[in-house]
Amino acid sequence: MADTPTPVSSLNLAEAARWLNIDDDALKALARARFIKQEDSGDFALTDLKAFSARNSDSATVGVPQSGDIQDIIDGLDTEIEEFALRAQAIFSKAVVETRQWTEAQRSEFVQQARARFGAILAVMSQGTQVDSALRRDLQDVGANAAGAGASLPHLELILRISRDLLLQRSMKLAEQSNGRLNSAVDAFIARLLPAIDNLLDAISSGFWRALLERSENRLDQLSTLVEKLPYPIYEVDLDGLMRHVNAAFCRVFGRNQEEVIGVPLADVVKPIEGDVAALLAEPQGDAGRVTLVVESPIGGNVRLEVDTVIRRTRGAVDGFAGLMLVRRA
Repeated sequence: MADTPTPVSSLNLAEAARWLNIDDDALKALARARFIKQEDSGDFALTDLKAFSARNSDSATVGVPQSGDIQDIIDGLDTEIEEFALRAQAIFSKAVVETRQWTEAQRSEFVQQARARFGAILAVMSQGTQVDSALRRDLQDVGANAAGAGASLPHLELILRISRDLLLQRSMKLAEQSNGRLNSAVDAFIARLLPAIDNLLDAISSGFWRALLERSENRLDQLSTLVEKLPYPIYEVDLDGLMRHVNAAFCRVFGRNQEEVIGVPLADVVKPIEGDVAALLAEPQGDAGRVTLVVESPIGGNVRLEVDTVIRRTRGAVDGFAGLMLVRRA
């Protein structure tokens, strides 16, 4: 007689994140905000994950807040932007050693930028989770300006994650102070916040790298230290469509190594199920040059690629194209 399998009662971080269909960092943020209980072992009880999923299910009908309830949360947080900005500056200063040498003017500028950042996050929250084209362009400008000033993209990403955590923690406090009246609104608010932050990160990252590529006379392989650290796939092709550089993230998504793809036509590597790879080899059109493709990937079946493309120039002459890919579940 076959042994009866032992029922699973808990999952580790990676398993729990996959179960909820969110990334590891988002689950860590929820745990830090005590929205989901994490055991001392680091695991998550399956019952807690099921309860979280039920609260945030699109099909739930009991206790689902009206949009006005969520707006109450957003409006409440909006009145505390100044405090959030000061706390973000304090947390960032502890995490980044270089800030200890900042002048008072630099600290003041960080706080001013933090106010604008929290305002942008709450503006996205009011819309839902999407970043419209006008706001996306504004956020890409934030990334482009940072690249021009020599700022660090990882630092920008850290700042947004600090902002996310502060908003998570404060929204939970608002729920506690409301004696349960805002519990369901906070659940929905958090369900909006995580993808909204992801969209903000995407927009800022794409603006940062587009500016870096457009302003640089160097080729991508001369920026390899920066490019290799980026979690987004990046590629560069010449005017004949032959691949000249890819980073490690690109290789993971397409299941190839760098030696296999260099000198190979882009169309032989990127084979979309939906969309046209030829759009990656043309002058960027539409909303900041974004192209959407669906491909089959070894990282998890079909994935949607939102590709931000730029024209590459050397000494002013066009000599190819480069792209940064944002990977989504199809």
